[in-house]
Amino acid sequence: MNIKKYLNQVVKLNNTYFPNAKTTKKELLDILDAHGRVFVKLKKDKVVGYLILRRKDEAYNVDFIGITRDCRRRGLASELVRKAVTYAMRSGDGANFIFTYASIYNTISINMLIKNGFTVESINTRWINMKYG
Repeated sequence: MNIKKYLNQVVKLNNTYFPNAKTTKKELLDILDAHGRVFVKLKKDKVVGYLILRRKDEAYNVDFIGITRDCRRRGLASELVRKAVTYAMRSGDGANFIFTYASIYNTISINMLIKNGFTVESINTRWINMKYG
């Protein structure tokens, strides 16, 4: 799959779900150039889910996961997480673990990440920091 074909759709969705992120296509291309990945789920050539995996030092960071409202609660986020974990653990580029964070109020996302092997590393007033590996 040529992921670059879908980057405009990912940018639009990510800026809808995470408006403070102000994601750009150039930023996603830079992530791809720096050994990161963008995973997508498609429905009739339309992005209905995505996961942005960024390489940071000796780890990967799941920066963002987004699923369109009409496709939520169908396991798409879990499928994207499993693909990202498989990619990161098999990359052979020295990454030791994957980390991410979620709002303490986003219990659906937290439970999905735990179900897929992430563990809670720390909790503060706004975020739960999680790790895989």
